[in-house]
Amino acid sequence: KRSFGSLRELMHCYQKEELRTEGHTFQLTRCCPPSPKDKTNLLVCRNNQVPEVALFPLLHKHISHMVFHKIRKEDLSFNESLGRGTFTKIVRGVRKELGDYGEVHQIDVVIKILDKAHCSFSESFFEAASMMSQLSHKHLLLNYGVCVCGDENMMVQEYGKFGSLDIYLRKK
Repeated sequence: KRSFGSLRELMHCYQKEELRTEGHTFQLTRCCPPSPKDKTNLLVCRNNQVPEVALFPLLHKHISHMVFHKIRKEDLSFNESLGRGTFTKIVRGVRKELGDYGEVHQIDVVIKILDKAHCSFSESFFEAASMMSQLSHKHLLLNYGVCVCGDENMMVQEYGKFGSLDIYLRKK
C-alpha cells in the first residue's frame, strides 16, 4: 500500500502506467484537480459497503452524497464560548464516547453551531462537514461529525489548545 502527499505525486507515479479494467486500457496523462468549491460526482464509501448507486452508473450524475458521523446531543456537554465564525457560534465542549470495552472516553471538542439566522446555509454547512470528515492529515483538526437536534445544526471537531491558526499567527 502506497501513500501520496498530493494529487501531483500520485499522477507522477502512475503517468507511465496503464490501467486496465473490464477490457478497457487507460493511461493517465495529465492532472486535473478539482477547482475550489467544485462539486464532484464521487461517492465515498466506508466500512466496505457498496451503495446501491454504484450498480447504476447513469445515476451518478444526479447524486449529491454526503458522508459524516452522526453524534447525539446527549453525548455532548457545552462549556465556554470561544467566539463566532461567519455563520456559527463556536463553543468549547466535551464529547462522551463509549469505548470498545464499555469504558467512557471524554474528548475535548469544539462545537460549531450554525446560527438560526443563517439556516439557509445548512446545505453548505453539511457539505463542509462531509468534506472535512473525509480528510485526515497531521496538520488538520479532525472533524468528528455532526449533531442535528431539532433546528440546531452542529459540527463537532477536535479541540486545538492554541485556538484557530489565523488568530494564533496574529499573536506571534
